[in-house]
Amino acid sequence: MSRRKQCYIAYNQADEVLALGTVDEVASALGTTVNAVKSKMSHWKRGDIKNPRIKIYKVEEDESC
Repeated sequence: MSRRKQCYIAYNQADEVLALGTVDEVASALGTTVNAVKSKMSHWKRGDIKNPRIKIYKVEEDESC
């Protein structure tokens, strides 16, 4: 049984979807690295960033990612 990949979604300040997919796909669509995506998501969730330009969420596991 293979492990399912986690899906992520990125929104801008106007709540428009910028990217949807695995962390690798989101990073590629945003023109950044995987570590930068995870770091931005973590800092925003902790409250270090109050009004982010890009919001990244982890979404439910799905076979489509």
